[in-house]
Amino acid sequence: MSDKRKKILAAAEVLLAERGFYGLSMKALADSAGVAAGTIYRYFENKEDMINQLHQHVKAEIAAVSFKGLHDGLSQKEKYALCWRNTYQSVLTNPNRIIAVSMLLLRPCVKGEEMLSCNDAHFAPLFNIYEHGIRERIFHDFPVLALLALSFETSINLAKKVINHSIDQPDEQLITQIIDASWQAILKPTT
Repeated sequence: MSDKRKKILAAAEVLLAERGFYGLSMKALADSAGVAAGTIYRYFENKEDMINQLHQHVKAEIAAVSFKGLHDGLSQKEKYALCWRNTYQSVLTNPNRIIAVSMLLLRPCVKGEEMLSCNDAHFAPLFNIYEHGIRERIFHDFPVLALLALSFETSINLAKKVINHSIDQPDEQLITQIIDASWQAILKPTT
């Protein structure tokens, strides 16, 4: 990806988070990215194409950050904890991204699960953790998106509460306990 295209997409993400779709004009985008308006049209057919490409770009970046350090040598729980921590930290360090993601998901043409879909190659490492747990009868036999809501999404929700000052930032011990509790929520009881 060219540096200018990256710069335009980064500016689009910030503008979308700050101003919404109506405040994301191509002129405002060009000004924010520091490029001529015509330059945008070298990379994107129109605003809709730019938004669609932004959606793909954001998914790729979220996946890259969430799965940093992930490797096959880790246990399923270690993989889960690593992804959870990475996602939590990512939301804390880039709170505009969660707003932009929400905006991208609110578009009328987007189905609710499109941002994080079981069929999306970007998020395959995360879905593999859940599918492995279901297959091995370690996790409840729920739809993967339901398991995500019970467990992994706690990383995002906790970070949002810290950002909004609803709660103080937890220390490392509490983070570990929260990760463990969210993991326990999806485990089948052993009776």
